[in-house]
Amino acid sequence: RGRSPLLDTHLAFQIRTFWIGLALTVAGTLLTLVLVGYVVLAFWFVWTLARVISGFLLLNRGEPIRGTEWFGAVAR
Repeated sequence: RGRSPLLDTHLAFQIRTFWIGLALTVAGTLLTLVLVGYVVLAFWFVWTLARVISGFLLLNRGEPIRGTEWFGAVAR
């Protein structure tokens, strides 16, 4: 069975969203001690929501996520 290049771009996008989101969540949680963490956590929420919605819309139209080629090469 061949792999779908379209789905590969979406998978790379999801993986990158997870890891960056995890880093932002950890940093934001630690920074809540100095109150700036709440801004980081709010940014993380809006950023994640935007990525999820844009990913769904692109997948619904059958379009790949652009810019995941570099990340896929690093992950292999």
